[in-house]
Amino acid sequence: MRLLGEKVDRLQQRQMADAQAFAMITHELNRGRDDPPADPENLAKVIKAASSPLKAQISNQTKEASGDRDAHDYDIKLQGAISIFSVTLIADDIGNRFHLNHSELSYAMSRQNPPDYGEAEKEITRAIEIRNSLGNTGWACYRIRQDQNFKNNVPSEPSVAEKIMGDLRIACTEVDKRQNWNIGG
Repeated sequence: MRLLGEKVDRLQQRQMADAQAFAMITHELNRGRDDPPADPENLAKVIKAASSPLKAQISNQTKEASGDRDAHDYDIKLQGAISIFSVTLIADDIGNRFHLNHSELSYAMSRQNPPDYGEAEKEITRAIEIRNSLGNTGWACYRIRQDQNFKNNVPSEPSVAEKIMGDLRIACTEVDKRQNWNIGG
């Protein structure tokens, strides 16, 4: 009987932790211009206590908010998404198992006004490293977008061109992704 009571207590604690995390994320992604952002330390603590299924749901909800460019107060939603991905979901992934959080953070950073392609490249590179370590492949186009020579229609520096060519070689093998690749932003 005691074992059953302990199990019920743990389940109730998990449900309360999930409810608190869900409420905090919902607020962060839907706050108004006058509402302050969530405290990063508290946000990280609350998400860390959430269950794995809820963390997956949070990742999906954050991805949707980040990609909804037509949303009212999109810039606030985008900043909330960046905070959620970087401060909570990525920080909580100490086993480096979830490359999609890094790629989604990268996409969000590239959607900012102005875009932060340097940080976006770092995140997509990290996503690719994690993805490759899991036996998958991936590619990125941020190097092209931030290359000033490319923007000015002059040849890239050899070191930059080598990295870009590596990305393009992989892109050419992934037809479904290549068709949707928008280098110009």
